[in-house]
Amino acid sequence: MNSGEIELAPVTDWRGETALVVRPELHAEVRRISSGARIFLQSLADEKTLGEAASAASGEDNSFALAENLAPLFSGLVVAMISGRAGDYQG
Repeated sequence: MNSGEIELAPVTDWRGETALVVRPELHAEVRRISSGARIFLQSLADEKTLGEAASAASGEDNSFALAENLAPLFSGLVVAMISGRAGDYQG
């Protein structure tokens, strides 16, 4: 509605969504992700192993598929380091 493509009207479909903001090449992109993907990413951020993160995600979201969630992470440059802590990156 804000772009002027459709007529202004009240929003009737209010529902929560989980989003991931990535900045490949400093261009911000917002991507909708599942609740399982959110748990998976948070587990990785909490320094869980890949297996632990995948297990936590599938435990909360039985539709979580590891391969489907890994590909966008690497292609979108969400994962910048394989080992070490993100804060240690000297780039």
